[in-house]
Amino acid sequence: MVVGVVNQLAAIALLRAANFDLYGLVNGGVSVLVLLLALAALILGLVASRRSTGRLRAGIGIGIGAAVSISIIVGFAVSAILSLS
Repeated sequence: MVVGVVNQLAAIALLRAANFDLYGLVNGGVSVLVLLLALAALILGLVASRRSTGRLRAGIGIGIGAAVSISIIVGFAVSAILSLS
């Protein structure tokens, strides 16, 4: 949540200054950070699912981590494909 708020404030400042290259770099950096956090949630969820207690929380971690990771990876793929044409 904090990452999202900081990203939005940085986006406002960079877009007002018409610094679109730096905006793309910051936005990409935030996406990579969120991807790493999502992968960490996925891995921790998988590790926790092997324990006998807390399977609900492990499932939530796996679900959220997988959904966010897939979303960001697809976003990167779409951006790469569109930048080629």
